[in-house]
Amino acid sequence: MNDQNVKQETLLIRAISCLWGGAVGDAMGKATEGYTPDRILKTYGHMLRTFEEPVQPMSQFAWKKAEVTEDTRQTLALAQAIIADGKVDQLTIARYLLKCDRKGVGSSSRLFHFVITGDIGHVATKGSGNGAATRISPVGLIDTTSDLNKLVEDVARATAMTHGGRVAVTGAAAVAAAISAAVEGWPAGYVLIQALQAAKLAERYGYPDNLDSVSAKLQTAIDLAASYTGKELWEGLGREIGWGFCANQAVPAALILACTLLNAKEAILTAVNQGGDSDAVAGIAGAVAAALNPPSLPRKWIQQVQTINSLDLGGIAQKLVELRPSEKSAASV
Repeated sequence: MNDQNVKQETLLIRAISCLWGGAVGDAMGKATEGYTPDRILKTYGHMLRTFEEPVQPMSQFAWKKAEVTEDTRQTLALAQAIIADGKVDQLTIARYLLKCDRKGVGSSSRLFHFVITGDIGHVATKGSGNGAATRISPVGLIDTTSDLNKLVEDVARATAMTHGGRVAVTGAAAVAAAISAAVEGWPAGYVLIQALQAAKLAERYGYPDNLDSVSAKLQTAIDLAASYTGKELWEGLGREIGWGFCANQAVPAALILACTLLNAKEAILTAVNQGGDSDAVAGIAGAVAAALNPPSLPRKWIQQVQTINSLDLGGIAQKLVELRPSEKSAASV
């Protein structure tokens, strides 16, 4: 096998691991969504170390052990839309999103309006939530860090029909760039630099939302990680960044988990046991950490999620990677 084939095989392994890391983190994180660490201990009697039957009195839906949420289902819809067209097309993405199981998903009336009229101006909300960032990994798998402008443009197109707030768009851009750098094999520090640059580039998109920017929050998180580790770091992130339902909280927190722990298992478990928007934080952290370090994602967890949800993430990753331009990666410099 020549060097180019080896590089492509490594890229594919990282891409598959990325999708599985996102799905596993999403499925495990659902059990503690909306909780605080103290309430997790009170509800489950211990910190979570694997999948649990979700105790979710605040949810209108019943979730099975190891079942993925709308975050993973919409990730797959975005991936399938990109594969169908060979590019990021808003109308195709909207159609695939409408095909998703509606469990856990809000109203689809705006998406339906876009599909019928093609008028994006009446579709996107000004929301700042994490949904765009949790589904954006397919863009990170088809676009390279050598052209961050294209990556950010694709992110904006892929998110506009559901998440139009600037914080939501910039959070998604940071995650896509982090994933792109991770599958290219760059070290964690470079992954964070790419995420920060993409977040800044993406600030020209989206509705102003009068919130602290993702780039500012990510820089604060990076500074915290330079000074603290372990429990002190997680407490600092909770205090100064948050683990919540806004993309300027979940995205920086998740990226720091992935890039400081460099271990998908521990990044997911740490996110799960912080509560907040735990399925989003664990899903993003799991995707990035598994791309950085594929063997660190437990195969048993993958098998559990596969058994419950019947996902073909390997086949989807293969098709996405085939759309990715060839490039100079970390392995070749």
